[in-house]
Amino acid sequence: MKAVLVTVVIAMVLALAGCKGDPLRDDVKALCRAADVTHSGELVKIGPYVAEHSKSSEMMDLMVSLKNGKTTIDEFIAQARALVAKAGVADCATLDILEGKAKMVPPPAPPN
Repeated sequence: MKAVLVTVVIAMVLALAGCKGDPLRDDVKALCRAADVTHSGELVKIGPYVAEHSKSSEMMDLMVSLKNGKTTIDEFIAQARALVAKAGVADCATLDILEGKAKMVPPPAPPN
């Protein structure tokens, strides 16, 4: 009975370890909602938020190259779009806003 319990516990631990998620996909989702979260359409405000929440090496590398001035905004957007595609995310409002294809939706006014 004890051996069965140990086997079940080990199987549960292994199953949970496999359910961690995809760090790149999580980073892309954070990037794509960063304009809404930061209430900004400016890379100078969006960038630090994305950098702070990045877990994947791909997104961290992109943010470091932007911070160090090795990437222009156009290059950043192109590389970020490639990561969005790689992660399988369909739409990215933040990149649309940065490109001028979409406008920021202002936050709702507080109730009186």
